[in-house]
Amino acid sequence: MFSVASIIGNLGQTPEVRYAASGTAIANLSIAVSEHTKDQEGNAEKRTHWFKAVCFGRTAEIAGQYLQKGSRVGVSGTLVTKEWVDQGGNKRSNVEIRVNQLELLSSKAEDQSTSHQQQNQSSPPPHTEAPPDYGDDEIPF
Repeated sequence: MFSVASIIGNLGQTPEVRYAASGTAIANLSIAVSEHTKDQEGNAEKRTHWFKAVCFGRTAEIAGQYLQKGSRVGVSGTLVTKEWVDQGGNKRSNVEIRVNQLELLSSKAEDQSTSHQQQNQSSPPPHTEAPPDYGDDEIPF
């Protein structure tokens, strides 16, 4: 039986694509999901949960090409548990999402704009042009 998970969050780091000996692209994602709750006194509280996800093949290449730290993404896939023994002899394990579906929820321009604004809070928002005004008979679709 497989467990399936879907999450939406922001990348904690820019994915790096590596290639297996077989030539298959692999990209590891670290995704932060924030939970907004209230404590017992009613004060707002924010908790961040981190999830590991791994993409393969063309999905990994797309992640490497279009995603960067801070990108908003949605992933859906199978939960996989990995177990190993560390150098101290302790049994360790983690759960990651083996991505079947990757959804890019912000563009590279939005990510760069957000990154630039975070670095320089006093800068004005980027200028965007208004869409052309078509008459009813000139709608281009």
